[in-house]
Amino acid sequence: MKPHLCDSVFRYYQASQCKPDHFQSGLVVQPSSVLFVYSVIFCAFMPLLCKLYVYTQSYLIFLLNSERERDLQLVRDYKPHKDVEHLRILLHGPPAAGKSSFINSVDSTLRGKTTARALAANAPKSFTIAYRTYKIQKGNPDTFYPFVFNDTMGLQSNDQGIHLEDIKLAISGHVKEDYRFNPKCPLAETDPNYRGSSTFDDKVHILVFVICANTVSLIDDATWRKMNDIRAAARDKGIPQIAIMTKIDEACPEVKKNIKNTYKSKHMNDQMETVNVNLGLPLNCIFLVKNYHKEIETDDGVDSLILKS
Repeated sequence: MKPHLCDSVFRYYQASQCKPDHFQSGLVVQPSSVLFVYSVIFCAFMPLLCKLYVYTQSYLIFLLNSERERDLQLVRDYKPHKDVEHLRILLHGPPAAGKSSFINSVDSTLRGKTTARALAANAPKSFTIAYRTYKIQKGNPDTFYPFVFNDTMGLQSNDQGIHLEDIKLAISGHVKEDYRFNPKCPLAETDPNYRGSSTFDDKVHILVFVICANTVSLIDDATWRKMNDIRAAARDKGIPQIAIMTKIDEACPEVKKNIKNTYKSKHMNDQMETVNVNLGLPLNCIFLVKNYHKEIETDDGVDSLILKS
């Protein structure tokens, strides 16, 4: 205890006609005396507590930034197998799940500013109607990261979404750039957009299921069956698979309040369990993200979730 604090307490006891040996022996005098002691101690240590709080918050921010920078450096340093020019990542899932927005979000995170190259819309029907490849710029305009994203039409239980066979053809590298999906029938081998001889570079190397976290319970059995059919086709070709759950801030108020609560949220863990049960994907292959959609600046917490996926 600081000398001036002891002196203040001791003088108070003297003023209260309390003998020093009473104070030293720990005898209780008056309730107001005890209250005064606690008040003095609290006031004395308040500046220290405030500094401790500031230092703690600063350290947490430092850890978050360090973690983000570490993950960002891993992406920057990534090099694909020597047999391919770039890693091809195919996104598929229900309409409005956030496939196109996820591509924009990855682009925003890696470039340090929000972008919107892939057209996106929050609509019951798929806004994406053609097979598109997106590269992420790295540094100067002529340099790109060694991976690409392929966007697809939304998957639906009826005949309004992408045809199941078209996704399988895309996995095998038979679908050419800008092919407009036809929900009524799959791409035919006689179509000019059909690539008869596909290289390893044309084929999909990672399959990503994109699912909206706040509508997981609304996905019908027919759509789950289609996704499992696609999962089996990718499995037979030895293609790694993961799931990304988007719109986590809309699905959970706790996450909306603080993005750091994402994996602590019981509700979000329950949603991950639902995907695990319906698709059979391990929980460590299911990732939670928040896409950029209305923000004009990037956020370290949002970036960290995107980089971890």
